[in-house]
Amino acid sequence: DMSICNFLNENANINGRFYYEYVDDMLKVVWVEHNQSNDPHIVPMYIAPMDAVFVMTKESIKELNVKFDSDMMYFNEYNQKDNEETQPLVKRAKLNSIDEILTITANRNGKISKANIRLSSDATNEYSTEEDAPLLLLAPGLTSFAIYSIAGNQAMAYNSLSDIYMIPLSINVIDGEEMGDITFEFSGVDNLSQYVYLYDSYEDRYISLAEGDVFNYDVEENQEVRYYITSRRAGDVTTELDESMIVTVKVL
Repeated sequence: DMSICNFLNENANINGRFYYEYVDDMLKVVWVEHNQSNDPHIVPMYIAPMDAVFVMTKESIKELNVKFDSDMMYFNEYNQKDNEETQPLVKRAKLNSIDEILTITANRNGKISKANIRLSSDATNEYSTEEDAPLLLLAPGLTSFAIYSIAGNQAMAYNSLSDIYMIPLSINVIDGEEMGDITFEFSGVDNLSQYVYLYDSYEDRYISLAEGDVFNYDVEENQEVRYYITSRRAGDVTTELDESMIVTVKVL
């Protein structure tokens, strides 16, 4: 297995905060927790043999030289007992359970796509290469669609914010088919320090979000913006659409 933290630390030209992995015919973002403080909640993250990952460079470049050596490798030890199958002692890590992360999961014809909004007091609400992961789409046969939030004019798969305020949600369908029936589900609501709403701009109404809420994604056009996530509602936000938020977003 390869330590993704060691790999990213040794390659300064690669963004060290996240990588992409291809699972169940969809790309997803994995946020990297570098355990420099020996936090017991954060366990090492390893890439198994034959697993493929995608990384993003910090700047646009035509050629990338990557450092890879044996110091980045971890060789699993196994529990071995009579008449029992061997089991690895180390498993792949999950995010720190105390992180304030809202996950929006879209389901389209059994295909799953996820967008994450991370709430952090030291984050910015603008797109930052150090704290945000842009949406990455491959080809129609590989990633048929994806849900995303928007930062500036950038489609985001992982969006770090200091304040959840009228964050647009949208879906990009790239397989050439009709939108079809799509649902989207919210998880991580109970972990947020801010109370959040789903704003429906077509009906001009706010819906209080609870853990596990599922909604029909009711739009007709690809990349149409109807829904917003916000922690403030009528009384201290306008219900009129801000035309600057409806933009043609960039997708990598």
